[in-house]
Amino acid sequence: MKIASVETRPVQPGRHGTLGYLLLVCTDDGIKGLGEIAADCHPSTVANAVRQMQLVGRDAGNVEDFWRHINESTFWRGGPIWTSAVSAVEQALWDIKGRHLGAPVHELVGGMVRDRIPLYTHTLFGNESPDDFAASAVDAVELGFTAVKLDPLGHAQQTMKRNAVCLAVERVAATREAVGPDVDILIEGHGRLSPNMAIRMARMLEPYNPFF
Repeated sequence: MKIASVETRPVQPGRHGTLGYLLLVCTDDGIKGLGEIAADCHPSTVANAVRQMQLVGRDAGNVEDFWRHINESTFWRGGPIWTSAVSAVEQALWDIKGRHLGAPVHELVGGMVRDRIPLYTHTLFGNESPDDFAASAVDAVELGFTAVKLDPLGHAQQTMKRNAVCLAVERVAATREAVGPDVDILIEGHGRLSPNMAIRMARMLEPYNPFF
C-alpha cells in the first residue's frame, strides 16, 4: 500500500469557520485519506511544504515511520509551518490506515473516550460593531451551535486604549444579550494582550459569564 499521489485543495470560506486546505493522499490500491491544513497559520505556505515532501512511494500504512523519518531527516525541526505540514500528512495516513483495516481511527490509537462532544463555531474576529457581533452570534445559534467563539479585541496589540476596551466589552455584552444565558461564549485573544492587559480585560468580561 504505497502513496501514489498527494494533492492539496483550498477550501472556500463558509458561513461559519474557514479551513485552509484539505490534503488528499491516494494510495496505489485506490484508498484515499484526508488531512486538514488549518487556516490560521499561512495555509498556502503549509500546503507548499506538504507538496515538497517526498511522499510518493512511501508505505502509507507505516504512520510512525513517516513521522520519525520526516523529523529525523529535517534540519529545521518544529515550528508552526513544518509541524502543521507534518500533522496534515499524519492525519491523512491514519485515515488511510483506518480505511484499509476497516476500523475507525480512534480504535487504532487507543479506543473511544466519549461518543459525543460539544461543538462551537466562530462568529466575528474583527473590528465590527457590537450589533454586528450580536447578529453573527444569533446566526450561528440558528444554525444549531450551542457555543460561539469571538475575538472582540479589535486591533489590539499588547495594550488597548480606553475606548477600545469599552468597545470590546460592548461586543461581548451584545453577544450575551443576543444569545441568552444558555449559549456558551468563548473569547479568543490570540495572545495579543500583555499579562496586565489580559487580567484587566478578563475582569471586565467576567460579568458576561464566558466559558473561557
